[in-house]
Amino acid sequence: MKDDMDTQRPNLIFILPDQCGATALRCYGNSDVRTPNLDRLAQESVVFDRAYTASPVCTPFRGTLFTGRYPTQTGVLKNGYRIPHEEVTLAELFNRGGYHTAYVGKWHLSGPPGANRWIPAQERAGFETFIGWESHHVDHWKGRIWADDPDHPLPMPGHETDALTDIALGVLERLESPFCLFIAYQSPHPPCEPPQAFREFYQDRPLQ
Repeated sequence: MKDDMDTQRPNLIFILPDQCGATALRCYGNSDVRTPNLDRLAQESVVFDRAYTASPVCTPFRGTLFTGRYPTQTGVLKNGYRIPHEEVTLAELFNRGGYHTAYVGKWHLSGPPGANRWIPAQERAGFETFIGWESHHVDHWKGRIWADDPDHPLPMPGHETDALTDIALGVLERLESPFCLFIAYQSPHPPCEPPQAFREFYQDRPLQ
């Protein structure tokens, strides 16, 4: 029988699109874009009208997100840095609380080299399940992603965003409750290489 405490602890899923500002979403008032899935999620959720970050840059923000500390406290001051091993991370706290923790997608927290590469286990900030890559800003149709084998990346057919979603859904099916899952997309960070159907939809539309 499961512990009664498990029924009181919610499962958590964090979705992190890269460089997706509020102005790129219809639910925040931009009628030029069509984001039905995110709009539906917003309707079922709490939407913040004001949000602030300790840093607007990828790596320092992620360092703050996973430690709860300012970049000046962790030393993660710019892109290409790594979370110091002595920092207590969000994943480690969830692990201690009996959660199953998982991360899928772009990491950008394991230090140099900044490339589309495997993340060693000691650089994963305590996440028990980890399928991801360090960082890349290249063709989204040629993405690569790794689990625990540095020599054999997992296949990512089609557009990287679709492939990453499929991988995340597979992880989600295997996670036991309570769990905390982070899904970190590289898109819409430039260069923008959307599928043709989305490219055609916006071809003659004004975008700001």
